[in-house]
Order: sequence, then structure tokens, then C-alpha cells
Amino acid sequence: MKGLIGALALLCPFALAATDETPWYLSIGIGGSHWQDLCPGSEQADRCDDTDTQWDISAGWHFIEPLAVEVGHVDLGGTEWSRNEQLGQRLSGDGLRFALRGQVPLPHQLVVSGELGGLWYDSQATDANGSASDSGIAPFIGVGLDYQIKSRWQLGARIRQYQDLEVSALSARSDVTTYSLQLKYRFGPMDSPIARARVALPSPLPASTTLVFGFNSYHLDEAARDQLGPIGQYMQSTPGAQAEIIGYTDQQGDSDYNLLLGQRRAEAVKLHLQQAWQIPEERLFTTTRGSLDAGAKRSDSDRKATISLFLD
Repeated sequence: MKGLIGALALLCPFALAATDETPWYLSIGIGGSHWQDLCPGSEQADRCDDTDTQWDISAGWHFIEPLAVEVGHVDLGGTEWSRNEQLGQRLSGDGLRFALRGQVPLPHQLVVSGELGGLWYDSQATDANGSASDSGIAPFIGVGLDYQIKSRWQLGARIRQYQDLEVSALSARSDVTTYSLQLKYRFGPMDSPIARARVALPSPLPASTTLVFGFNSYHLDEAARDQLGPIGQYMQSTPGAQAEIIGYTDQQGDSDYNLLLGQRRAEAVKLHLQQAWQIPEERLFTTTRGSLDAGAKRSDSDRKATISLFLD
């Protein structure tokens, strides 16, 4: 029954994402689990393994930024002990997880998150005499750290602790700690939850910035680097922001050479934003116009690069 409810809950975002602008997301994770205080004493077992592989899949909805409700299925793995190479007992558990999740953006495309919720669980103990099962609702807390690898994708790590799961076959209760790597995909028209939160805010920067270069040069002088400072700062604090950088030249020289010089000017701007502000390469797009847009007369203003900001 829990599996059916969980499957229906996970399908809801897919049914709505195609027509709704609400920010749904899907997250999958795999890692390890540790069941605490279940290994028997040495008189009952000479081997006990209380760690196992765990996995989970969840769907969430950001009803307001930066809060989301999340529901999903989690397999907690289990614990196993034996004596003289004969199975003593195997315990496993899984369930439907529901949570309230909050997140806060950090510099360098990082997002820190916290979770609070419950697990509607089933646990099963199996030994030579048969099996016994328990069910209930266990509270849990969790923390995570994500990295924005693409505008729609996040890769992160999670630690969660599920508290007080009942194991009647052992007349015991156990806390289960899980740690996992998570991959998260964001649906809806706004690729990044952080960009979505900021898109309604007026940008402190002009839509386009122009840098001027010296004759036959693609060197960024101090004035140009100062102009790039606010751009780098804005892009660093706004993971959904991207930049198109176009290099230009004046009319002097061969057109093919001018195209190459324009590209070098654009690449110089890109390299500075990468090195000085740690802006990922995939958020910086370069191209060249060379002397194609230059005026008929030689002008210092044609030796330039333009930087245009936009949210993907």
C-alpha cells in the first residue's frame, strides 16, 4: 500500500510539470545506512554487519522560495548477524518519507539545505524460524549541501537520521543514519531555484557592458578588470545568470585576423571571470564579430568586447 501511495505521489509532478509553471523537482540518491544498537552480544553472534546500501527517490514542490514540501520512497537497507557462518537474523526497512525542506544559497554555486519530517516505515526481521514485521511513523532530520552543476541540475550530499524505529523481534528500537549522494533535476520554466527567486529583482547592472581594448591588443587593463568586478560578483551570487561575450575590432587589418583578434578579446574576458570569480565555463558564451560591425572610419570604440547578462 505504501509503495502504491509513493508511486502516485511521485507521478504527480510529471503530470503537472508539462502545463504548470510551479517549480517541481525530482531527486534520486544512493549511499549507505547505519542501524544503531541492534548487534547482539558475542554469545549470540560472531559477526554482525549493521551497515548497508540505501537508496531513495523523491519529488518536491517549492510552494515558496526557499521552502519545499517533499515526498518519496526510501530503502534503508538493513543489518545482519550470524554465528559459525549460519544466518542468525536479517533486518531490513523501507518506507514513505515526507518532509519540509528549506534551502539557502551560498557563494560559488553552493546551496545548503535542512529537512524535517517523518518516515512511514515497514521493518522486517527474518531468521530460521520465519519473519516478523513492524510498522510505524518515525521522525527524521537531515542536512545537505548541493552544487549547481547546470541551471536545472544539482549534485549534492545528504545526511539524515531516522529516529526510534521499532524492531519487536529483537525487543529493541533503533535510530538509522543514512548518508548519500543526490542528483536533483528542476522542472518548470525557471531552471534554477535561486535564479527564480532573483528574477523578479531588478538587476544592479546594465543589460550590456562594454570594455575597450588597446590597438591590436586583447590585454585587460586595470579599468577593464574593475568593470568586470560587479559582473563577476553578480554572476557568483546568482547561479542562474549567464553571460554572452562578443569580441570586436576596428576596420584596420585583414578580416580573418580581425575575427581571431575579436575571439581572443572575448576569451580574455571569459578567462578573467573564470579565474577571478570562479564562474563556470558553461555559463560563459563567447563569439567574435571581428570588424564586421566596425564603422567606415577608424575608431577606438570599435576595439571592444561586450558582455550581456541573462537568466537561462
